[in-house]
Amino acid sequence: MNLHEMPSLVKRTKKRLGRGTSSGRGKTSGRGHKGDNARGTSPWYKEGGSRRSRLIKHLPQRRGIGNGPTSVKPLVVSLAMIEDNYAVGETVSIESLLEKGLINSPVAKILGNGKLTKKLMVSVPVSASAKLAIEQAGGSVNIA
Repeated sequence: MNLHEMPSLVKRTKKRLGRGTSSGRGKTSGRGHKGDNARGTSPWYKEGGSRRSRLIKHLPQRRGIGNGPTSVKPLVVSLAMIEDNYAVGETVSIESLLEKGLINSPVAKILGNGKLTKKLMVSVPVSASAKLAIEQAGGSVNIA
């Protein structure tokens, strides 16, 4: 059964505006006296009364601020994570990091947190301290 097929439990009649004073909605038709709201449409920049500050004053000056930052920051991978997840002689690449679930984005950088004792071939951007640790363990860094 769909919503439009259900029997209506409450039948509401349309408000009949401007049909005399005894109808309850006569004369001003429920809109009060004068003012913008009595006259049809109210401008978008008016938020209610004249004493409240306008919408335009609530917004900071955002001229020229468009789509936000466009650079993608690399995900951080520590040497300790590489030590735990790679065997001796393996190649560390973006593809292998994604396969092992260490990163979820194709942009990553290895930082020198932790110790590395395995000889590895690394083809991912690395920091200076990570490069030093990889080369001391007998590995090599090739960033193409």
